[in-house]
Amino acid sequence: MKKNGRLIIIIGVLVVVLIAAGGTVYFLTRPSNDPAQNIAVNTPPTMGAVYESDEYTINLADSTKRYLRLRVAVELTSDKARAELETKIPMFEDTLISTTSSKTAEVLNTLEGKEDLKNNLISAINYFLGEGQVKNIFFKEFLLS
Repeated sequence: MKKNGRLIIIIGVLVVVLIAAGGTVYFLTRPSNDPAQNIAVNTPPTMGAVYESDEYTINLADSTKRYLRLRVAVELTSDKARAELETKIPMFEDTLISTTSSKTAEVLNTLEGKEDLKNNLISAINYFLGEGQVKNIFFKEFLLS
């Protein structure tokens, strides 16, 4: 009887260990409900259609002695949007110059100021586009002087 009792205890312990191991494997391998955790880590971002601007020298709001030399790459949602932007270069240039010239060198020297300028430009350019939208703006040249 002692052997049967020990055997039952050993089998019971093994069952508990197997259930615990199975539960652990399940919880570690199940898909998460958090979308941020389901993103593939090594997936590089893809670029949309890109329009690269000429170089512009723009006077800033705080002084006639301060200016910004600026060149940007505009990422758009489609090739149609890029083609449309290329037909509206005067509107693009006016938007770029008027939006940028309303900023001061002090503001543009900060990361927040640069991000704010990008967001302002995206909104202003999207206003006159009909075939698509600006996804992002990248500074290719940004020289305060």
